[in-house]
Amino acid sequence: ARGTRYLFPGPDSGTLSSQQMMEIQPISSQHLDPSSQQIEESSQHLESQDVKEGSALWKQAENLASIVKNSRKAPAETVKSVIVDICNLGFITLRDLSKLLDRDSLSLQNHYVNELLKKGMLELKYPDKKQHPNQAYTARKRA
Repeated sequence: ARGTRYLFPGPDSGTLSSQQMMEIQPISSQHLDPSSQQIEESSQHLESQDVKEGSALWKQAENLASIVKNSRKAPAETVKSVIVDICNLGFITLRDLSKLLDRDSLSLQNHYVNELLKKGMLELKYPDKKQHPNQAYTARKRA
């Protein structure tokens, strides 16, 4: 008869058939409840949409960005406020943010985005990989 056997390390290591394993560890799990609160709380990035060119969110972002885009000398506080407002819509990449605001991406990052991150007003889509190729920013949700 065919069957999977498992070898457990240790002095009394024996083998168990797949049937014996199922008796030890049932297939169903109480943690797979479809209404699990853990799923909702730990999946904040699923709630936020990406602000992408051509989307309805992009149109909203263009409206928010217009005050900065149409002014070459917008005050720094205005630029920061607009960045946070755009990031409130969802995740947006630095490249798209620079396109919306008609500003150099490196300048935006150095003068505004990094400061907003340090102050906790923005958060990263990939916080463990600061140089992620698809890194994007969103406004931190206040509890």
